[in-house]
Amino acid sequence: MRSRHDRRFRPHRTAHRAAGRPALVCSRALARARPGGPRLGGAGARCQHRCPRHGGDERGLRPRRNRRLRPRGGPAGARRAHLPPARDDPQAPGTTPHGAGAGVPPDLADDRHDGGRRPERRGGRHRHPLRLLLRGPAPDAQRRAHARRGGGAAGEGLHVRRRARVDERRRRGGADQRVQLPRVGHAREARPDVRRRPPGHRQARHATAQVAWAVVRDIVGSGLLPDGALQLVCGRLDGLFDALGEQDAIAFTGSAATARTLAASPCVVERGTRFTAEADSLNFSLLGPDARPGTPEFDLFIDSLVTEMTAKAGQKCTAIRRALVPAGAVAEVRAAAAARLAAAVVGDPRDPNTTMGPLVSAAQREDVLDAVDALVAAGAQAAVGGREASDELARRLRAERCERDGLSERDARGEQDARGERAGSGASAGDAAQAAGAADGVAEGGAFVAPTLLVAEDPWADAIHDVEAFGPVAVLIGYQDLDEAVRLARRGRGSLVGSVVSHDVDTVRAVVMGTAPWHGRLLVLDRDDAKRQTGHGSPLPQLIHGGPGRAGGGEELGGLRGVTHFMQRTALQASPQMLGALTHTWVEGAPRHTDGEHPFALSLSELRLGDAIVAGPRTVTLEDIDHFAQFTGDTFYAHTDEEAARANPFFPGRVAHGYLVVSFAAGLFVWPDPGPVLANYGLENLSFITPVSPGDALTVTLTAKQITPREGSDYGEVRWDAQVVNQDGAPVAAYDVLTLVAKERAAVGGGAAG
Repeated sequence: MRSRHDRRFRPHRTAHRAAGRPALVCSRALARARPGGPRLGGAGARCQHRCPRHGGDERGLRPRRNRRLRPRGGPAGARRAHLPPARDDPQAPGTTPHGAGAGVPPDLADDRHDGGRRPERRGGRHRHPLRLLLRGPAPDAQRRAHARRGGGAAGEGLHVRRRARVDERRRRGGADQRVQLPRVGHAREARPDVRRRPPGHRQARHATAQVAWAVVRDIVGSGLLPDGALQLVCGRLDGLFDALGEQDAIAFTGSAATARTLAASPCVVERGTRFTAEADSLNFSLLGPDARPGTPEFDLFIDSLVTEMTAKAGQKCTAIRRALVPAGAVAEVRAAAAARLAAAVVGDPRDPNTTMGPLVSAAQREDVLDAVDALVAAGAQAAVGGREASDELARRLRAERCERDGLSERDARGEQDARGERAGSGASAGDAAQAAGAADGVAEGGAFVAPTLLVAEDPWADAIHDVEAFGPVAVLIGYQDLDEAVRLARRGRGSLVGSVVSHDVDTVRAVVMGTAPWHGRLLVLDRDDAKRQTGHGSPLPQLIHGGPGRAGGGEELGGLRGVTHFMQRTALQASPQMLGALTHTWVEGAPRHTDGEHPFALSLSELRLGDAIVAGPRTVTLEDIDHFAQFTGDTFYAHTDEEAARANPFFPGRVAHGYLVVSFAAGLFVWPDPGPVLANYGLENLSFITPVSPGDALTVTLTAKQITPREGSDYGEVRWDAQVVNQDGAPVAAYDVLTLVAKERAAVGGGAAG
């Protein structure tokens, strides 16, 4: 009789794609595939080698290049127009890999007890990719002043970014699929074809490949991405790196040893393929001297430590590995953490009472316990857990399973042996155990590790800061003073994240300033932000993720910065007119068009970059200044007291309010009648340059600077460059006006912006 485990997906097989499902490609097929790799989401993907298992089809794996992507110079919104609208609820029943029918063992999918909080999804405006510009340190006002002094094309320059083509990912066994998706999104926004690979650990990949497959299956099946945009490879990557060149990028997550091997690949060393690594990380959390037992910070530290040890069974690259506490508080922290960890319920994740499940594989369990043994050999003592406690836990859970299923110990072992034989000849013992028991988390004695808290006898022992136990393991380290605490935190030689739990500003400042160069992210946790913070181990797409040194030296995510991470920054020198044409942004010094209709009378489809109006002059009187001061309540002495204003080194006497200048400028350039301009929704980059005295005459020049249509709306956004000068031509104020403009005049139904 066939075991139910025979029907589970095994990564070494090719699962040919049904309608709307991705293809999972075997390593032999990949080795002979054409450069560019297999395609997911398209019909007819086949293995190239002849094999009865794969139907003997020799047509090969033919990657389909995406022809629907926009031209390189077009707006980002044009590319989005080709994509189907997103579903209202991407996690609706039947769409999540953790839901019914996803084909994922529940022990691999459980995240009910994850300590992190999921960030909200927020909408935003479409951005033109060539507007991701870094103009150097000079602010807009200085660049404008340079242009007025006669700066020519030789002094004009911008930085633009261009695409990188491939993003190759390898994940370690405990990596969270949710962490990867923002990275894939950033890579897609930068326009490469994304190819993902589950971890290469032979014993772990059987389990993790199922989760990765389920996630990619739902993404591809949703229709949110074009065919071939996201590809999943389960197996070895033989031959893939040979096809990578200078326009490709590799983003790796895994061990530091593997990262060093990949960084030495010929494609990286000889052909310049960009390589980014997220590697080992012995993250620290520090309890400040002020956080004594009974304080909110002490309780927060214990909560954070226990959560990071037990969430996903500690299989997170951002989990706490080193807990630094004042030497005098080691006993209290040990007792409090031990009591909390003793209450943790380890077992089958399908049981609602379970708070921590198994590790990803039996082999991973042995790796973690070997690391625990190394730490103990370095002088650390087990306050909770350890190898013996983990073995006893596995035996107890195995006995409970036998009792639940009505099996004797001999029957259970015979069943596992039979499953191991069906896992395939030549498989290692770890492979057989994984195939036999991954579905319910029990493999050859159980893939369970008891939460283990070790106490370091010597805080400077090398193993404490060099050996990472990638599981529910942390080491408690006592420090004598903050100086030693900072040096201990640095001893990790670079980490993804660190945290300091303290309500004392001086303590926090010393730790942050002392450890920041060694860490990619720092969390300051105290009673004030306890309810708002997302947790020590929760990287967010809005924040930079990565770390220096041992952590790999990588840096990703960080909002739009995560997009530019996959792009090449290029310095571009040209005339202002040419720069504007290349970047779809009017640049100071480029021609203005002032001979047509008022720009506010033009719809978005009629408006051109450089369309402008010059309005004025308007003379500012002392009565204007007095009225504005009394009407608004802004009676600052520079506007109301001549003697005090003259004593100010910046003013020749009484001067006009800056906001009076902006208001007069709006009155000069506004179009009062109903028209395409629907609303003025803000100002940006406002600066006041030259004071305005009574009798000065103001002239304003308003120029269409950026035009951004909104996809799916009947209006778009226009950014206007506003410059105000006095009668001598001296700059008075400069700023950007932000408006919403109807795409067509027929769509106008409101009034003009003012």
